[in-house]
Amino acid sequence: MNKAIQLLKQAIARHERHMNGTEATSEASQMKMMEEMQQALNALTGDSKKSESSQRMNQIMRMKK
Repeated sequence: MNKAIQLLKQAIARHERHMNGTEATSEASQMKMMEEMQQALNALTGDSKKSESSQRMNQIMRMKK
């Protein structure tokens, strides 16, 4: 549970920085925020699989490199 709380706090802080303009809202930053939320969910549920949307985003990012 502590890991989930830490990850959710990180994701919320990142979102706040996006909203107040102190961090650019790039694809990489959005991916990181999604990863933090997915890891938090996994920590709460015990599920280690990535969501389908997270897998798709990873594929898109790899194609752009």
